[in-house]
Amino acid sequence: MTSCFARFLDLMPKTRHKTLVVLFLAGTVVGCAAVPEDPKAQTVTQALAAGTPASGEQVEPGFDRRSELIFQYLLADIAARRGDDQAAAEAMLRAAEISQDPDVVVRAYGLSMQAGHHAPALEMARLLVQLMPDSDRPRVLELQALMALGRPDEFFNTLVEYNNEPGSKPGRNLRRASEILGRSADPSAWLSVMERLAEHYADEPEVHLAHAWLAYKASRPDLAEGALNRALSLHPGWQQVALMKLGQLKKADDRAALSAFTTKFLVEFPDSNDLRLAWARLLTEWGELESALEQFNELARREPGNSDAIYASGVLSLEIGDIQNAARRLGQYLELDP
Repeated sequence: MTSCFARFLDLMPKTRHKTLVVLFLAGTVVGCAAVPEDPKAQTVTQALAAGTPASGEQVEPGFDRRSELIFQYLLADIAARRGDDQAAAEAMLRAAEISQDPDVVVRAYGLSMQAGHHAPALEMARLLVQLMPDSDRPRVLELQALMALGRPDEFFNTLVEYNNEPGSKPGRNLRRASEILGRSADPSAWLSVMERLAEHYADEPEVHLAHAWLAYKASRPDLAEGALNRALSLHPGWQQVALMKLGQLKKADDRAALSAFTTKFLVEFPDSNDLRLAWARLLTEWGELESALEQFNELARREPGNSDAIYASGVLSLEIGDIQNAARRLGQYLELDP
């Protein structure tokens, strides 16, 4: 071991908050050792990863668990800085196993995922579930690892188990799961899982919104349409569903269907101000200025403090030559945002 490393081990304060100690020493030792500049660093890194000094000598008896933790953490940090993902992941895994510290475990998870070591990452996520039982984050990490490993049955069972825990919020969890699956290389491969979840939670509007989102990601608008309609039947007037449908119809450039759907929705649920604002902006984009102005004026009437609607109304009024309304709206805008 280098004299610089040994010196910092001797000076290390004896505290139980290992993470802070590791972070302090990591920044100091890296600056002292300047490993990234050393042409022999690759050999040293490989030797350290094997658990022995580069010289081949046995580790001295004083090299206890506390010292081993620092050793492995620093090794991982240096390897990560060098771009050696595999060595970084392996060393940080050892540091996490020794420390059982959530911050170190999270970093071990991240480095493992980055290196493509998904099975060890799953182990770290499940360790976090034990270490942080009141946090949602470990479960999210666990689902991400299961997705990366391509384990649909485990993904389904883990999510159902998570939703059954006291205090869990199934709707939010289902939508998070959909977002995770949507980031996979092939979202369509996971549609069967979302279909199972939609059947399992048939009366939960959130699951149908999640199903629709993944279906869109998988280029299956036919499935998405049915899922959105089911969500609206369970939760009439749900703006988030309406906004998703508006966005997808816009993407498909289906103006007739978009106009029919949005107009009908706003008649049935006139307080849908977010949808009205999105619709007014889209009408402006299409050059239908008078229709857009009508929507902006209605929104300004319903929300007198909506500066976006008031400003847009003023600008569009100028565009179509309604100077009186333009002056009134822009004056209101200045009063709201002087």
